Amino acid sequence: MKRRLLSLFALTAGVILVMKAIALWHAQGPDADDGQRIDWRILPQDEAQHYQADVRLPPLAETWALYLESYSGEALVLFNDIPLRSGRIASPAPAVGGAQPLLLPLPAGLLKAGDNRIEIRLHGRPADSGFVGEAWLGPEQQLAPRHAQRQFLKHTALVALIVCAFVLACVSLALWLRRRQERIYAWDAAACFTGAAYSALPLATLALPSQAVDAAMMVLYLWFVVSAAWLGLCLSGRDQPRTRRIIGIASWGGSALILLAALVLGASGFRRALPLVYMAIIGLGTYTTLTVFWRQYLARGDATSTWMLGAVMCICMASLHDGALLLGLIGPGDGFWLAYAAPPPMIVFTAILLRHFVQALSESESLNRELEQRVAAREARIAEDYRALQRADRERAVSTERERLFGDLHDGLGGTLMATLSRLSNDGAADSAAARGVQSALDDLRLALTSLHPEERSLRAALAPLRERLTAAGEDAGLEVRFELRGLADSLELPHAQTLQLLRILQEAGMNAVRHAQARRLSLSLAVADGLLEAQVDDDGIGLPANAERPGHYGLANLRRRAAQLGGHIEWQPLQPGTRVLLRFALDGAA
Repeated sequence: MKRRLLSLFALTAGVILVMKAIALWHAQGPDADDGQRIDWRILPQDEAQHYQADVRLPPLAETWALYLESYSGEALVLFNDIPLRSGRIASPAPAVGGAQPLLLPLPAGLLKAGDNRIEIRLHGRPADSGFVGEAWLGPEQQLAPRHAQRQFLKHTALVALIVCAFVLACVSLALWLRRRQERIYAWDAAACFTGAAYSALPLATLALPSQAVDAAMMVLYLWFVVSAAWLGLCLSGRDQPRTRRIIGIASWGGSALILLAALVLGASGFRRALPLVYMAIIGLGTYTTLTVFWRQYLARGDATSTWMLGAVMCICMASLHDGALLLGLIGPGDGFWLAYAAPPPMIVFTAILLRHFVQALSESESLNRELEQRVAAREARIAEDYRALQRADRERAVSTERERLFGDLHDGLGGTLMATLSRLSNDGAADSAAARGVQSALDDLRLALTSLHPEERSLRAALAPLRERLTAAGEDAGLEVRFELRGLADSLELPHAQTLQLLRILQEAGMNAVRHAQARRLSLSLAVADGLLEAQVDDDGIGLPANAERPGHYGLANLRRRAAQLGGHIEWQPLQPGTRVLLRFALDGAA
């Protein structure tokens, strides 16, 4: 809090320096080398204000001019009791704040060497309202640059600020029409419009009574303060019911009282009441500054609240200056400042809102992109789930058909082969070629049934029956059979077709060793590493004959064909003694 108070003090000092710079800029005028300064005598009258001055001039060798730094009201200028009527002087009475510079070239021969009298009579105003600022009489070519500088300050620069404020009002209004729920843009548009209209009204030529223009300016000033207060409330995001209630009553009640006073009091009475009205509005602005902007700054202390508070303090100080001018506490030469102080804060407010709008738009676009990515991911997930459902439906249909085939083969063909083998054994032909053929067919059928078992897809479980058959065949032939499984997880599963091909290759390689290798040991090992399954069948027999793949013998060719169907490679390696059958294939289809 201490740090924020110090920064608040620094901010206040900065605002004071800015206002002082404006005052110095206003105070720039002609010097002694540019001409003779005129000291007016003010002679009040009923409905006019009479300015009179006596000046002593040297002999004139060039065109001279009368330069008024600040002129307000409809006037008649007289030189040595000769009326000088000029359209550059006579104009409808402007409202409060309409003080403009005036450079009036004087015709040759109008002034004379020696004593001269200059008079300015302001018409159409109460005696205590119209005023003429500092005046200079001198060569036109020397006073013209001063007039141009003052004209830029009092007119051109002000018009530029007013146009900017009106443009910002249109921008904020467009944003509000797009986002009706964001009332902050509506209040910013109202503040920009009322501030610009308040500054522009003194420059406009309106065929209206003086009190009507003054009343309109006071109403615009009131609603400018109210709009800025509502803007601060919306920006703070804090509920302040008391402040809201006071602002609401002051806005509508104050507007009604101003209009009623303009109708009842008349031009003279309303003009005398203007300082009180002005100071009342300044009091409302001071209250809202303390309760809204200062509180927001002390609570948050961020860059946004700092800029907002600085802008509002500029308005307050300019308002205090203008109120002191209306009360006669300071001279009228500088004119009114609020016309300059109103548009810049509106530029600050709108810039803050545009920054917030751009940030909100960027966040919205980011959220939209994130939402699109999530929707795309969800759609991809849904598509994948749909494909999984389709695969599950197909697998369910295949499983149903597999169960039917399993039952038919087991109960039909399996039963027939068992009965045939039993009959041959009963007839004493158990060792015949026919019995061996039936036994081979029965083993192959058992192998197929193992791979098609609907409830057991684990590779370890599928290898168990093969291990039993090879062990039994080895015992009958006097072989020692060993199995070794390395890296095979219990959950490792292969598609049914791959399982059947693998079992047939292992069975064929093992039975070849049992029947033909004349071996004493048979070793089968399976290992999984780096996504590859490696099956190895070793025996210590006589090895492969040289004509193992002669025409008419298809055993090795069948093994190569089955390995190719697995997507792998099979080879035979000689051992000392014996033969090694080595099979490798990738487990891309494994679960």
